[in-house]
Amino acid sequence: MQLIIITSPELAAGLSAGHRSNRAVAQVLDTVKKFRLEIRRQFPAVQDPELMRYYVAEVPDETRGEAVAVALRECSGIEAAYLKPPDELPAR
Repeated sequence: MQLIIITSPELAAGLSAGHRSNRAVAQVLDTVKKFRLEIRRQFPAVQDPELMRYYVAEVPDETRGEAVAVALRECSGIEAAYLKPPDELPAR
């Protein structure tokens, strides 16, 4: 199950550069670490400023994913954090 995280442009730049000295970056990384997860860019090969704001984390289940999303939404620079709905086949 995937947790999708959308950040502010400033937070995305700090996360990409690994600026742990930035308070918002440290807060997000500490929150993720608390849940024993790692985040990565959802579109790593893309240089589009809008898409660079998207991050993803693999979560083991919905309960834990929701807990992480709630905690991340409290962090400065997080614009959205939500569980990606499961893939479904098209309806006929």
